[in-house]
Amino acid sequence: MQMEEDFPRGGVQSSYENKGQITREKKLFQDNDQDSSKSQKKRKRKNKKDDKDGPGKKKSKKHVMEGEVSGQGSDFVPKYLSKKMLYPGMLMLGCVKLIKDYKMIVGLPNGITGVVPINHISHAYTELLKKFSEGQDDQAEILCTLTELFRVGSLLPCKLLENDENDEDNKSVMLTIDPRDVNIDLQPAKLRHGMILFGSISSQEDHGYIVDIGVRNVQVFLKNKNADTFVRQYNNGELLKIGQCVLCKIMMPEDRKAVQTGKTRVINVTIEPNQLRDVETSAGYGLAFNDLVPGMKVKATVSEVLDDGLIVEFCKKKCLIHKSHLPNAPVSYKLNKEIKCAVLYKHPLVKTITLSHLPYLTDYTGVPITFGDSSLNIGDIIDDAVVKRVDKNHGVYFDLKSGATGFAGKHNLSDGEVDNINTMFKKGSTHRCRILGHSYIEGLMYVTMKESILKEKHVRVSDIKCGEMVECVVKNVSLKGLNVELQKGIKGFIHNRHLADVTIQHPEKKFKIGDKLKCRVLSVHEDSKKVDLTHKKSLVQSKYPIINDYTQVEVGDIVEGYISTVKEKGCTVRFYDQVRGFVPKSLLSTELIEYPEKVFYLGQVVRCKVVKIDLDTLFIMLSFVLDDKVNFGMKVDIPADYKPGKLMKCTVIKKSPTGVDVKLSLSNKTGFIPKDHLTDSIDLIDVVLDTLQPGDNINSAMYWKKAKMPILTCKQSLIKSVEDDENFHVQFDSLQPGMMLTGVVKNISQHGIFVEFADGLFGLVPRRYVSDSRVDNLNILYKPGQTVNPKVVEINREKGRFLASLRMQDCYHGDLDIGLNMTWNILEERRLLQDSLTKSKGIRGAVSNVKFGCVVMVTITEINDDTITGTLDDNVNAVILHQQTIKDGLQVGQRLDGVVLFVDLLNNCVEISISDNLMKMMTGKLKTKGMSQCKVDAEVQSTVELIKEDFIVVSLLTQGKGRLAYLPSKRHLNDTLEREQFSIGQEVNVVIKKIENDTILVLLKSHIERHEEELNEMSNRIGHTLQIGEICTAVISKIHPDQLNITIGRIPGRILVTEIADEVTNGFCPTSNFRKKMEIQVRVIGFREIRTNRYLPVTNPSQKFSAPECSIRPSVMKMEKLTESYLTDRNKVKTGDTVIAAITGMTFDSIMAKISPSVQATIDCTHLMTKDGKIKDEYKIGLCYNTTVLETFSENRVTLAILDGLYSIGETVKGMAYSTRQHAGLVMKLDNDYKGIVDITDISDNYVKFIKNNYKQNRSVSGDILSINPVKKTAFVSLRHNNSNPRDRRITMVTDLIPGECIRGYITKTSNESFTVRLGVGVQVIVTQTDLIPGNKVIELASFFKFGNVVTVKILEVEKDETIKFSIKEADTGMNLNIPKKMIKDLDYERSKRKRRSGDKSEDGEGGVPIKRSKVKNTDTTVSENVELEIEGRELMKEEVNMSDNTTSSSDDEDWGNDDNDDNKDDDDDDDDNNNDKEMSDKKDKLTDKSKDESDSSTESSVDNKASSKKLELSSIKRKAKIDRQKVNTRKVSTGSVDTDSSDSDTEFDTDTKRRRRKRRGRQKSDVTSDANKSSKGKISKKVDDDNDDDNDETDSDKESDCGIEVPVISQKSKKVSNKPTLKVKEKFSWDDEFNMPTSGNHGDDTDDSDDDVIEKKPVKKTKDQIREEKIAEEKKLYESEMRRLDGEVQPETIDDFDRLVLQSPDSSMVWIRYMAFHLESTEIDKARAVAERALKTIAFREEQEKLNVWVAYLNLENMYGTNDMIKRVFDRAVQQNDQVTVYLKLINVYVTSGKFEEAEQLFSVLIKKHNTNKDIWIKFGEFYFNQNRKESARKLLQRSFKTLNSKLHVEVITKFAQMEFKLGDQERGKSMFENLLSTYPKRTDLWSVYIDMLTKIGDHDATRSVYNRIIDEKLSAKKMKFFFKKYLQFEERYGTDDLVAAVKKKALNYVESQGYIEDI
Repeated sequence: MQMEEDFPRGGVQSSYENKGQITREKKLFQDNDQDSSKSQKKRKRKNKKDDKDGPGKKKSKKHVMEGEVSGQGSDFVPKYLSKKMLYPGMLMLGCVKLIKDYKMIVGLPNGITGVVPINHISHAYTELLKKFSEGQDDQAEILCTLTELFRVGSLLPCKLLENDENDEDNKSVMLTIDPRDVNIDLQPAKLRHGMILFGSISSQEDHGYIVDIGVRNVQVFLKNKNADTFVRQYNNGELLKIGQCVLCKIMMPEDRKAVQTGKTRVINVTIEPNQLRDVETSAGYGLAFNDLVPGMKVKATVSEVLDDGLIVEFCKKKCLIHKSHLPNAPVSYKLNKEIKCAVLYKHPLVKTITLSHLPYLTDYTGVPITFGDSSLNIGDIIDDAVVKRVDKNHGVYFDLKSGATGFAGKHNLSDGEVDNINTMFKKGSTHRCRILGHSYIEGLMYVTMKESILKEKHVRVSDIKCGEMVECVVKNVSLKGLNVELQKGIKGFIHNRHLADVTIQHPEKKFKIGDKLKCRVLSVHEDSKKVDLTHKKSLVQSKYPIINDYTQVEVGDIVEGYISTVKEKGCTVRFYDQVRGFVPKSLLSTELIEYPEKVFYLGQVVRCKVVKIDLDTLFIMLSFVLDDKVNFGMKVDIPADYKPGKLMKCTVIKKSPTGVDVKLSLSNKTGFIPKDHLTDSIDLIDVVLDTLQPGDNINSAMYWKKAKMPILTCKQSLIKSVEDDENFHVQFDSLQPGMMLTGVVKNISQHGIFVEFADGLFGLVPRRYVSDSRVDNLNILYKPGQTVNPKVVEINREKGRFLASLRMQDCYHGDLDIGLNMTWNILEERRLLQDSLTKSKGIRGAVSNVKFGCVVMVTITEINDDTITGTLDDNVNAVILHQQTIKDGLQVGQRLDGVVLFVDLLNNCVEISISDNLMKMMTGKLKTKGMSQCKVDAEVQSTVELIKEDFIVVSLLTQGKGRLAYLPSKRHLNDTLEREQFSIGQEVNVVIKKIENDTILVLLKSHIERHEEELNEMSNRIGHTLQIGEICTAVISKIHPDQLNITIGRIPGRILVTEIADEVTNGFCPTSNFRKKMEIQVRVIGFREIRTNRYLPVTNPSQKFSAPECSIRPSVMKMEKLTESYLTDRNKVKTGDTVIAAITGMTFDSIMAKISPSVQATIDCTHLMTKDGKIKDEYKIGLCYNTTVLETFSENRVTLAILDGLYSIGETVKGMAYSTRQHAGLVMKLDNDYKGIVDITDISDNYVKFIKNNYKQNRSVSGDILSINPVKKTAFVSLRHNNSNPRDRRITMVTDLIPGECIRGYITKTSNESFTVRLGVGVQVIVTQTDLIPGNKVIELASFFKFGNVVTVKILEVEKDETIKFSIKEADTGMNLNIPKKMIKDLDYERSKRKRRSGDKSEDGEGGVPIKRSKVKNTDTTVSENVELEIEGRELMKEEVNMSDNTTSSSDDEDWGNDDNDDNKDDDDDDDDNNNDKEMSDKKDKLTDKSKDESDSSTESSVDNKASSKKLELSSIKRKAKIDRQKVNTRKVSTGSVDTDSSDSDTEFDTDTKRRRRKRRGRQKSDVTSDANKSSKGKISKKVDDDNDDDNDETDSDKESDCGIEVPVISQKSKKVSNKPTLKVKEKFSWDDEFNMPTSGNHGDDTDDSDDDVIEKKPVKKTKDQIREEKIAEEKKLYESEMRRLDGEVQPETIDDFDRLVLQSPDSSMVWIRYMAFHLESTEIDKARAVAERALKTIAFREEQEKLNVWVAYLNLENMYGTNDMIKRVFDRAVQQNDQVTVYLKLINVYVTSGKFEEAEQLFSVLIKKHNTNKDIWIKFGEFYFNQNRKESARKLLQRSFKTLNSKLHVEVITKFAQMEFKLGDQERGKSMFENLLSTYPKRTDLWSVYIDMLTKIGDHDATRSVYNRIIDEKLSAKKMKFFFKKYLQFEERYGTDDLVAAVKKKALNYVESQGYIEDI
């Protein structure tokens, strides 16, 4: 047992205590020992300083301290705990006051506040923090925040680590709650059963938790069952988390010997609150001072009563209890009385223990404590605080409202000094005070009565509200703004942007210290206790609402804020309290503001309109476009002569990150040059922008466009294009296909590239027109700001859009000067820029002085894998790429000579080469004073030295040897692939084209030769005089699948395959009937340009040197003259046209075709592909097909669909009815998987009510085809009989309507507010309530006007915008709607009645019983008064009874319609019955809530019910409401429908009403008599809604009949009945039971009254025991069913089953995959995808393999049922979230399994490029080739692998490929590969073993023996030789003879003997 330190001298501390010294938040994980040593050193220095004053000084101070703590001798009295009494190592009980991110604020006794840092929670929690800080992401889920671990009000034992007596903010009171610090002195032998200790959760186990209580060598375990109650009731049902502090009760055996000997190492504890309440530590435990811990509950005996508290005795120790911790006065306690206490704190210096007797501390059970009135907050003013007690030395206690106690210290009693506290604050007197804070331990509220504080508006920063007006005083003027003070202790800050509405350049001149300002609060920072303010007058005096929460705004609100950020995409507007919104670029103004930073500035106050709100993401979209607001921005008047292309000079006046503001020299106007328009070189943009300074002159700028101000450009390519291109400035209306325009890349998206042209014209370059080869990532080819020269290819004038092409084949035609001039302009620009920077200071000036091609000395400073860096003598950084490094053995610090190849002005470095060949040439050049002369047009050999974006550097080898030259990297502005053909070190033949200023430009010799050939070909062409329409004789020169090449004389031409025949059959190739050199007659129909292959317009003047387009179609040849309409209309097609198309090309997923020479088409291939996603083989180039136009994109591009010839328009087809569409008609099932759609208006010529049941499934239907969509395999069919005079004519468009005509139509959509009438295909009108009966409303409109009913509409007018004006009124149509009067509600009457009712506050019935007003639903004002009273009485009873569940009742549904529907009433009734049956099945869901339509159409009605309420006693009704529904006999009301189609509907209605009323009265009398005795025992459990007698509410009727509930009705005559009626329930009601349609007892009675007869059925009563047994049996059945599902005995069969299964096993991929397969079995592909997405979100991130399994299943799904794009999207996501190689291999496996070998090979190729050093990929790729029987490809692949794989891996790869040769290839080749390996690596026993196994498997036993004999002759270790001998022996025993076996044994024995020892083999 550890010896205690009794009364240590000199403040001795144990080494373990020093471990707890605290660090600051920024050094959370610094070594605690270091902090301890620092504090000790600091304390030593302090002690030394004290010693200077004398030896007695220190002792005197310590003595005073000891006296203050406990007193010595007679001074042993309770005292208030003060900061001066705190001592490091002191243990105190604390209460959590505030929880922050990295610390907790804890309240200590007497209002002292301490801080617990996050790294002093517990040892386990600190370890988690360390792992998390080190980047171990797997700890992120386990680690919880402090707010998740603790709650305000929780008690915690704390240990003081550090304290500063002079600190007023209590920030230096640093505490720890780590059990290893708090319980450090507690010994294991002192632990007893029932002892209360605090512990911390250190880990979570399967059956409970391990708790750290800080006692050495003791492990504490908390079982789940001992924590369930606490977790469920007080921890929100969440499991305990690591670091969470819990109050534990020790549960250990009473074997004291086992405890003392230390045999008990694992102790169980419980945290159940009920077991912790009455636990007390007994005095018999023999606890010493160090064994007591704050919070421990003890029972002490009062030994002395003092004025300031009590002295009590516990365990023979005297303890103190201050009076502030006594619930009663000290004098009320008697001596020797035992009281329950809790340890409050103990002082380690003088060994004093202080206890508390407050009930909420002694009864603490681990649940956070609360005290006082929760409505009292800090800052509240109490006007009537009553003096409760006066402590003249300390302060005054007050009694606040709701039992809370307040305390005011002496310094808070008044602003001045208080002479006599007892006189001023007499007991019982009232005073005004203000709450300042809480004392959680004492349960007090600290108050003040200082008048200065009472006058203050705020007490703390958190009291200030954002948007509030405040006054402040300037305290300091800084560079960023004003520091102000709102009141004492609350500071604020005003940023420079918020000093005024305009920018103040010198705020120190306007604002002085001490100035008082009125401001508005922008935001409040509680942590830093600072407030952000604004002094802008517009915000301070704003009349707009203050927005400080996202929920305060609605769409359409006008709000005011200020701009906080300005970006390229828009502006961010900020309001108050961090609320902000975003204004996109398009909503900044009515005019496009392309550069927002030029119009808006930070801090600008703006008014805006709310456009969109998303509360989930806290996003608000705003708009600056207001009706009464002038557009933003200063609009510069641009002179009329400023047109795009005008050159001008300008001067830089301002520079910003997006460009430069300039002043135009001619007009003194302000302009702007965007950053991207400063230069053509993308690499130089930032350099040029950085170089330009205000005042610099720009001599070559050009006007580009207008955007609030003139926008200029300095791009030389654009300036030059003005001179060369007549189309530089062109309007959209003037655009023509084939035009070449020069523009700038504006934006790159997934759809293509947007290009901006002069004057703000924009065009789109789709992906297919971006490059000649397919590129997935467009950002690789082009960048925003790059200059391009696209060609217009398509124009859509209706939408105002056009498409362009950047493909070289479209835009470039061999002009070599384009690339040469581009390169020269860029080089010249670089030269001028570099010359201007030579005088610059710093590194940029030094770099600029380095010249291209010079020889420099470089010192190597760093060698990396990719680059070698060094420095020149002038400290310029140099980069040497590896391709240029051919010297081996380079070392850091080595000095070498190099040649400068590139001066990088952007990165301030140079790129050099140290190539030996280049250096020899350069040194040779230097030795020879002269240089070999270079001549223009000379052919020279050269070597590529450097490849850059704008040029290529080559070194000349022959003429001009030793010189460097530039080779263009682009032949055209659009050329992005030219440089890809070059590599460093490649030798190329070039021709020198230009020499100037030591700069040499060369061109490739191959380009020049090709250009010359094209020119020669053009020069040899002969002009012609052919005219359009001319008939000529031509000779076929060549036959292609898609065209015939012909010659007319010597003039070449062609005949497109679509111009051969007028009619074709699908799949026919018209060119097959022709042969070479055949003479034919042709007709010229147009011309095309030879170089560009562009089709020329008819009026083009340059047709002389163009090729003729001809036709031999019979229809064209027969024409006497080609008409103008033929020439213009033959190329125009519209949607729906049938045309002949010829296939001209194919891709993997589309077919390209031509309709005419100028019209290109794309054929939809969705129905032309095989199952594996490939286009069927029969579709080949040159074949012609009959197609229909699906969509037209422009004049020369359309989308087609091939007509398969199965059906034709007008053909009569037969099919089977498949289903009925909800709002459109009928769906037919036709042959060949086609689907026929019949519009509801095409079913018949004579409209009758549409009944779904008339078209049952598989019923034969025939009709005529109207149109066909072969892609979707749908045909629109009409069932009309083509009568010449139909009753209802067919309408297909709005223009078919004739004003004044009455037309019938079908109701297709209906609601209680409106219904839709379909007049024809796509033509419909919406009829609202106001269109039916003006001033009235039809109740339950949807139940009267139903789907399929026929109504008549009169067309009044058809406007130009196709708006239809119509009428459905009887006066206009002549057709009676037959709406019953009871369904018509007079709105004026209802309004007046509500007005009268609102005037009568209350009405009393006879007998003084108040009558409650009721809401009566579906009640008509025209019903008789008796009916109203009857409904009112029943409604009153319903409200008074106050029954529970919402069960509504009403009558059955009724069909209402026109006279035309009378013949179909029987069918209608059958239809309605079927609908009712269907609705009955969903009754369980409908019973819980009333329908929305019902609530919308309900009206309030109130009648005078004095007469009927005379005998209705409320007390009697309430007593009857307690009747047990289980003991009440039930009866059921079955109501029928009333035929209201007769003309005398009102009379019949009244008759039926009276008849039902009489029968109800009879039933009520009999019920009251028979149930009089039972009524007092019943209990009503269902709430019944209205039973309106209108027989119209289908839903309510179903509810009543399902529940079997009758609602007794009270009429005027029923008031004579003395006993009140009770509600009867048929039987025990269960929501889980299946509802059945109730049946009437009189099936054979067909009388008129049969619908209203009431059949009473008396069910058998069930006792309580029976009901209880049924419940138990039902629950047992449900339990067994669930257990079977959990055990897997029951396979899931429904969606609910699977949902239940995934909830049980959310991380099981097998369950999710089965769920997906379940949907796939029913071909619900989208649902399967949804399940996959759900699985990926649900499965925990640690379950990587489970997620990968789902990804693979998802890929399989898309491979089987999706498109290539879908597969790619899923694949890209899978690659991002999983290991890339694994996902690639999984998809490859999917492709191979499904037979998509080409796709698999493509993926392998991509994978090899990305991971060419991964041997496994090479091996798998080779295996793939071998499995495909592509042996040569596999062998080539092996050779390729040697180039990239590490040489160490070659052996393993060769071995794998050799095994593949054995299994799938050439066995002899495999043998050779193994033999070569073994000859090189004879000691590799693994190779020998594999080789032997392969030979054994193929059955070559002789070769196997030969290899065995060779290996045993090798000199290997004994262990390896034993292995091979044993293996050899086994081989011979299996395949050999006895002699061979004996021979092997003999060889083994010989080997053993040769080694000198014998060992068993």
